[in-house]
Amino acid sequence: MFELHTTSDLLISLSQFIYNYRQSIGVHDLVVTPRIINQEKGGTVIFVWNDTIKPDLFVTVFGLYEPEAQKYSVIYTYKKHVKVVSCSVNIEKTLLAFSIAKAVDPLVDKKQKVVFQAYLAELQSAEKNVFSLNMERSTFLKVQFLYPEQTKSSHSKESDMLVFLHKESIGLYKIPTARIGERGIMMSGQPKTEQIVRKFVWCQWDAQYQRLHYIHNVRQANSDTVSHSMCTLQFKNNGKAENMISIPINFPFPYIRTTDKPHYGDIPFHTGIPDLSLNISVLTQSSGTFCLCYHKLMSDQKSEHGPQSPNDYQNVEYYISMVHHAKTLYGCVSSLPKHVVNQKRLVFSWVGSYLLVMLPGYFVHLLNVGPSFEPCHHILLHDYTFDSESFPHPRPISVKFNVEDEMTSSQTSSMSHFSTSLTSSISRDRHSFNSLAHKSIPVFSEYCSNIKTLLPCQGFVRESGSIAQHLYDYRSGCMLKLVLNTDLILDSFQNTYWQTRLAILHYMILHNKDFFIVKKLFEILCDNLTISEINSMFTEFLVASTYAEMKKQVDREVLNLLAFTASQTLRGQYEKNSAGERLAHISYMPLEVVDYNKKLIKDSKSRSKEDYWETLIRRLKLRHSELPTRFDHVTVMRTYRQAEMEEAGGKLLWDAMHVEDSFFDGVYTLKITEITTSMRRSLLSESTVLDLSASSGRQSRTDMVLGPAPLFLQRKISSESNIFKRRLSMLTEELLHNHLLKHLPKESHSKARNVAKEYLYCQAKVARQLCHLIWSLRGSELSQQLDDSLLPNLQSPGTNDEYELFQLFERFYLTVSDLGYPFPAGFSSFLTALGFKCLDIHLFFQYVDNHILILTPDFILQVLKDLPDDADAEIPLIKYQIISRLPQPFADECFERWDHPMSKERRARNQVSQILLRAPNVLKENPSQHRLPPSAITSTFPPLSTFLKHLELAASNIQSNRPIPFDPQLVESVALHHTRTKTNVDLSLVSF
Repeated sequence: MFELHTTSDLLISLSQFIYNYRQSIGVHDLVVTPRIINQEKGGTVIFVWNDTIKPDLFVTVFGLYEPEAQKYSVIYTYKKHVKVVSCSVNIEKTLLAFSIAKAVDPLVDKKQKVVFQAYLAELQSAEKNVFSLNMERSTFLKVQFLYPEQTKSSHSKESDMLVFLHKESIGLYKIPTARIGERGIMMSGQPKTEQIVRKFVWCQWDAQYQRLHYIHNVRQANSDTVSHSMCTLQFKNNGKAENMISIPINFPFPYIRTTDKPHYGDIPFHTGIPDLSLNISVLTQSSGTFCLCYHKLMSDQKSEHGPQSPNDYQNVEYYISMVHHAKTLYGCVSSLPKHVVNQKRLVFSWVGSYLLVMLPGYFVHLLNVGPSFEPCHHILLHDYTFDSESFPHPRPISVKFNVEDEMTSSQTSSMSHFSTSLTSSISRDRHSFNSLAHKSIPVFSEYCSNIKTLLPCQGFVRESGSIAQHLYDYRSGCMLKLVLNTDLILDSFQNTYWQTRLAILHYMILHNKDFFIVKKLFEILCDNLTISEINSMFTEFLVASTYAEMKKQVDREVLNLLAFTASQTLRGQYEKNSAGERLAHISYMPLEVVDYNKKLIKDSKSRSKEDYWETLIRRLKLRHSELPTRFDHVTVMRTYRQAEMEEAGGKLLWDAMHVEDSFFDGVYTLKITEITTSMRRSLLSESTVLDLSASSGRQSRTDMVLGPAPLFLQRKISSESNIFKRRLSMLTEELLHNHLLKHLPKESHSKARNVAKEYLYCQAKVARQLCHLIWSLRGSELSQQLDDSLLPNLQSPGTNDEYELFQLFERFYLTVSDLGYPFPAGFSSFLTALGFKCLDIHLFFQYVDNHILILTPDFILQVLKDLPDDADAEIPLIKYQIISRLPQPFADECFERWDHPMSKERRARNQVSQILLRAPNVLKENPSQHRLPPSAITSTFPPLSTFLKHLELAASNIQSNRPIPFDPQLVESVALHHTRTKTNVDLSLVSF
């Protein structure tokens, strides 16, 4: 589903600059190793390399790369070979702070191998002074300048810098600077220091938003129990920090003691302390999203029983504290090779509003954690979804510090990618990736399975007005971006478990919004019509698409009250392989009450627009209170069925529905079958307008993807359509209107009715889209036969495609009925016609009797037209059975149209039976008046004549508001026909 695209080759570009720089100063020999150290706000990259300018002059050079301006520069040269582990430059580029790892002479201290020191250098002074911060620690030391918002003045009088002493404290240094004549900008006094954080075990600096996240141990009062808490500080322009939020950690976080010996890594772009025993990241988005991501690492167990077996397996576990949802998500991937679990680290990053959890080459989890939706429909992809290709894979590289290598010579550096010249500067590891540069790498390829760590960083290209997050592969030096691949989507969809299939469909409808891919997904789904997931997919399509349509029309406060999925949210999810073995599962647990800055709420009243923290805190307060429920279709159908049951018991709940005077009044088929082709097209353009753009006359993108629609789907949906006058539609509108009135603020009540009407329209629109989508999958051949007809010819038996189309339309019918959505006008007629062609006649009548197939006027007319009475002896019986199943008034009208002896016989029988049922009461009143004189009987067949005269006389004397229709000629002809065809006796021999 996803692949990695190389967006830029950072090490090649840095190498080119270094090569040109060394040429400009007359240095041509030796091999240099650029090392990326830090990335400042705005994306500026700080890199260093050790060089030998003269045989006796060893230096460490600091450079800047500004991606937006594509500018490279050398900002400082330190006249020693040192291992730089942290560095930062202030916003005016007048000061450079850096910390180094220095090897300790074993003769001085056998236990301690390295110490960390910090320095501060002036960049714009004539002397280029460098000052020591007089710090020497055995734990990691990090420096970081704060970046205030830009002011009009080109130079500020003070620079603020954070100094991180791992497990000890975090201090704020306020460094005064001033321009001193021709000497340039220099430090004008001693820095003022302030401790802002005491002991901490982990931290992360967010350069883009100037936030500091850190975790510290919390010892319970009068107890030895130790818990953990994560806090966030927000820095303002004056360097003042505000404690914004404190989050209890409710997952199994290790207890890290101050005395524990840490292991640090040489990790480019690392935003905190590179402690190899932890893999934690805080990811935020401006929409109020706050996620604390934790990968539970397994120690690299060097077993006492010998080396690990290749068959050893281990689970990978991770936790995502979704603070904005007040929930913690737990994810577990089952049975990965133990050596993979021990050596590799999960990548946490953003893909739109989804949170990416990835172990390259093994699994990719896209977690739907955005604030707009309750968590659900996570996309869990594993390596079986893509066949690995033969990608070259380099040797794994250690990320641990090796200070001795750095001190001896840059030629032996473990991070070396360059040889003596630019053209031949690619080592074996580098060369293995070179063939893939500027190409796409599937995340489940062999190459990706050999990636040890991908490092999130700010992207170097602006996308949609903001800096996108990229991944840096320090092994190859390339910037990578996770990109959606259509072909891989289809492969993933075909192989994943049904829950992930639903999640992919949901993602494509609400987030990707590519209807072409949606159609492709349904093509794969409908390859096997026996699977039970088809109904679930149809349901998700209808609900999610309705939400997507409403999103174009209404604001956020209304959307929060509408259903965005048919699935239950905050419910566990599984991923299984084809053998039914569990590959991964997701579960949730509540997050305890989060402490936040109360002062911020008071200050927000004076501001017209919410900032990030106000949005997050507002969401937190909502989560800890009773959330308004979303409008639920289950409630609508439950209310509807309850009303039907009460109405069946005699209780009047509905207004009488409008019924046409005639069964055939307004029938669409009648209009298009009894007029010429030219008049038919004119009628289509006037009364049944195609669903095209009214302004441009162009088809919508959806219709272009789906192709030509059948005639019954070409009618434009208008607010006056009869589908909105259904009882169920009226109930849906009323319940939604009441739901909005209950939860919307009073000032928004006026729009509730219009929103409810728009919701019904969107329901009808997406139901039509799904019907059209199904038609595009199986109805292409049938469309050629239909031409301008509404229904297929009923005389020919159904083809395989028609039978499959009927199966899909049947599932569509069941899904739409369960949700209470309106059917497209004419769909019921088309489904009944397909059922008549494809089903055995006895099964067809069962469908009709159980109200699955509806005998509509369109279908009845098609039956009368397409089935000649003399084609088969069973045809008249089938017609009779069909028409007889209609309600009495409609059946009478249909029999009137059917010119057949069976129809005439039924009409004659009905007339005679009605007269005879009432005639006895009339005859009892005065029998002598109704006796016929002998002279009245003049027929050659006296019995029939006597009977007809009797019926006529009885019918004329029956008093009723509705007179009984009596046609003596019809009764006589039917009686004679019946006598001739059904009686074996020769009546000519009988004397009357």
